[in-house]
Amino acid sequence: MRHALAPVTALLVAALAGCGPADPTPKAVVRGRLLDNGQPFSADALKARLPKGVSLPPGAQPLQVIFLPIDRGETYFATITDPAAGTFELAGSDGKGVRLGRYKVSVQVNTGPGTPDALGGKFSPEKTAITRELKDGEEVVIDLAKP
Repeated sequence: MRHALAPVTALLVAALAGCGPADPTPKAVVRGRLLDNGQPFSADALKARLPKGVSLPPGAQPLQVIFLPIDRGETYFATITDPAAGTFELAGSDGKGVRLGRYKVSVQVNTGPGTPDALGGKFSPEKTAITRELKDGEEVVIDLAKP
């Protein structure tokens, strides 16, 4: 009888060894838009503010949107899907979505190596007052004029 239970015991131990606590926090791919006083925020418009003789390299993406968890979890960097329209997507490192919940949102426009943030650091990770609740199926809208 003892030998008959050995395979069952081994299977049970193997199954439990691979099981950690399940993460109950739901995930979703989240999409959003950046606005400036109700109009689409375009980092391209900030190119006009560059010092004389300074230009961005071709294909450079100066806009950076970062979601920093308020409670716990991973920091997410948004993918800018349309720089002219200020749209972005959060798909997470595995492409299957991000953890839903409350986040601080940092928005920065870096116009080149060694240049300061074109937004003056107002929305840097340390200073931002923007917070948003990420929910499945809801677009995140951030108006920089009314954070």
